[in-house]
Amino acid sequence: MMKLLLLVKAVPDENGGLAMNHDDKNMLELALQMLDQEAVSIDLICRGSESAKTVLRLGLALGAERAFLVPEPSAMCVANAETASSETKAAGQGTPGYGTAGQGDVRWNFDPGETAAVLAEAIRSLEPYDALLCGYRSEDLQAGAVGLMTAELLGLPIITNVFEFEEDSCGDLLAKRKISGELQQVRAPRPCLLCGLPGRDRLRGPSFFQIQESFQKELTVLDAGQMQGELRLFRWAPADRRRKKQIGRSEEEQSRVRNEIVRELIVCRAEAQKASGGENSAAIK
Repeated sequence: MMKLLLLVKAVPDENGGLAMNHDDKNMLELALQMLDQEAVSIDLICRGSESAKTVLRLGLALGAERAFLVPEPSAMCVANAETASSETKAAGQGTPGYGTAGQGDVRWNFDPGETAAVLAEAIRSLEPYDALLCGYRSEDLQAGAVGLMTAELLGLPIITNVFEFEEDSCGDLLAKRKISGELQQVRAPRPCLLCGLPGRDRLRGPSFFQIQESFQKELTVLDAGQMQGELRLFRWAPADRRRKKQIGRSEEEQSRVRNEIVRELIVCRAEAQKASGGENSAAIK
């Protein structure tokens, strides 16, 4: 049975609460379509506050078996808030992407490199998976980098712009992707990371019975104190610079920016390995 792990982000909704990131919903639907046809297991992992449990419950209600929440350390929230405040004040702007919501619970958007490092450490502590899944990008920061950085830290091959995938006769993953209007078929060994396409929300809705049943499923809060080994490995531009790279650009231009990000990841990884004496990044056990 193929084991899938979906990286989920909780983003602010129009009611001041939290909702599952739009592109993560599409990747969850893709996994659920596989579940409808064959025996696969789907787990979810999210870095967020206690309020993010609501987002994970949605995935559990729709068919995911387990969910893992990586909590946000309060000290890191304060540090990031102060850094963001100083950066945006210097630019004469507010703090887009940062704020509070949900029963007074503080929720901050972390540096993507830091989030990827924490998620990678968390994933290493879990059982092996055949594939990691992630959405195209987040609705708030729109960086499109956390999934790619996580895979790089774990030493996994990456297939982007995926709209369909299956296990082939050799045991590899066979993915169909769309690049600049062209359809491609790509094979990758397991484990690997599959990044989805942007698009309209295609996620099905849960029934009342499924919602009730979700509270009987496993939702584990992981120990963030044990996940500090790779923090600060990646450098990342301030939020204002990232937004300037995205606003007003076509899909092709945004794709080029993301390719530049991947190249920067490779350089950062080489620098980190050199600084640590040439040790290789750990992969999924």
